[in-house]
Amino acid sequence: MAPASPFQLTEEQLAVRDAAREFAQELWAGVIERDDQQKFPTEQVKKMGELGFLGMMVS
Repeated sequence: MAPASPFQLTEEQLAVRDAAREFAQELWAGVIERDDQQKFPTEQVKKMGELGFLGMMVS
């Protein structure tokens, strides 16, 4: 398999992108209410950790 060009995402990058998009769509519901109530999204932050979005390595 040829190395990915700088303009194409790898399969792993595509998977991360898709997971992040799905998670963001889940967060969207209720975001204004949480903001109005100044409620910290504790459960969502826990899920971010489970998905590996906290402390991600970037190369």
